[in-house]
Amino acid sequence: MQSEAMAADLYQGGGESTRSFRLWVAFAGVAMSVLGTAALIHNGIVTIASVLLFGSFLKGAEIRTFIGCRTDGLKTRPSPD
Repeated sequence: MQSEAMAADLYQGGGESTRSFRLWVAFAGVAMSVLGTAALIHNGIVTIASVLLFGSFLKGAEIRTFIGCRTDGLKTRPSPD
């Protein structure tokens, strides 16, 4: 039975890739639970780290905008005629 949904096709096979995928999802869930608990305990450090991370993203976007980069690659601004 074929389905248009990717998830349905993934779980129908039951092969090695499905087992690997399920282990990866379980590991990611445990890791996020541990990191979330640590974030609740050490909220000051996590706040500073998140501000620095998002600030670096904003600074990178500012630099890209300043030098004239676009998301579709480097382009030079047209010269005024």
